[in-house]
Amino acid sequence: MRKILNSVLLIAGTSIGTGLLSLPISAVSLGMPMTLLSIGIMYWLAYQCSMMVVDLNIFNQNPMAIVELTRKYGGRTCFGLTVFSFYLLSFGLLAVYFSCVSDTLSTVLVLSPKGVMIVCACSLFLLLNLHIEKFAAFNSLCVTLLLGSVACALFCFQSHSVAQSTFQMREWVRFMPIVMTAFGMQTLCPQLYTYLDRDRKRIQIALLLGLLVPAIVYLVWIHKTLSCAAMDPAFLAKLQSHQASIGEFIQFLCDATNSVWLSGILKFLTLFAVITSMIGVAIGLLHSLRMLCPEWLAKVVLCLVPLVVNWFVANAFLRILSFGGLMMIIFAIVTPYWCVRKQNLKDPKRQYSLCLLLGVTVTVFEVIRIILP
Repeated sequence: MRKILNSVLLIAGTSIGTGLLSLPISAVSLGMPMTLLSIGIMYWLAYQCSMMVVDLNIFNQNPMAIVELTRKYGGRTCFGLTVFSFYLLSFGLLAVYFSCVSDTLSTVLVLSPKGVMIVCACSLFLLLNLHIEKFAAFNSLCVTLLLGSVACALFCFQSHSVAQSTFQMREWVRFMPIVMTAFGMQTLCPQLYTYLDRDRKRIQIALLLGLLVPAIVYLVWIHKTLSCAAMDPAFLAKLQSHQASIGEFIQFLCDATNSVWLSGILKFLTLFAVITSMIGVAIGLLHSLRMLCPEWLAKVVLCLVPLVVNWFVANAFLRILSFGGLMMIIFAIVTPYWCVRKQNLKDPKRQYSLCLLLGVTVTVFEVIRIILP
């Protein structure tokens, strides 16, 4: 039971993270009915494509990340696509987390953005050197504190009516790749396979519960924060035109609470939202990198690349997350599906084929967004 709980918290923490910050901004003009439908679709999709990777690990009988699995079962082209998308997405997400911490803390606490990023890199390196049991305990503590902070903030936010938005296809096209990235935890599958003693049933329970937590939290959080934003029509209009930064959004929520301690909770929430996501992505990326180079070098590269990216690229938060959805489709849906089909695992299941169809749909959405920004 303890292992399942730790796994649920690891999955939830990895998924929840920056979704708390990116989803309200990207869903502001979508309306709650479409937001509910979109998050429901992504919950199902995230579970099914995770189980594809789990089934491949069970077939292989040894824990392997999707990069190693496609090298073994997918063929040269499939392996090349997976390597490209996996590393681009993983390092892109770490760059997003560094950017988010830098933007938020520099706005809220008036700190140097580059100084914050250096602290992020050093802190991540120290975390990666913890023993696995201490690492799991630390992550569980962070996720528990994150969920507690979310609960306090939701309880204290005042409810305000929000005018229902009419359906806009362009906003849905913008939202779908971002919400898909917000459920990104597929890199954890080989670790779950090992940690839960290769028991498919226990892995299924952990995935279903672990992904359900962020789905519920996202929905309640989006509703509450946008209700709060409705108090200020000028700021709401800025959100709807996608001109507000993450730091400005958090600062607005802090100011809107009219409470010093609740403002502190929101800042605390932002920090732990990023930490929990960063931990999950870093674990999956480290597992793959140490197959290619010594572990110490893998840890240095893992911390250095997002620091360098943020040092030279500014304001990339939502752009990277949106593009990350496209990369995730390749390594989390297309290449696992190809490997499952090539090895004739369960023929493959109909739901896996539906995953591929949904992945192609989101890809089309992202291409449309790039062509018609």
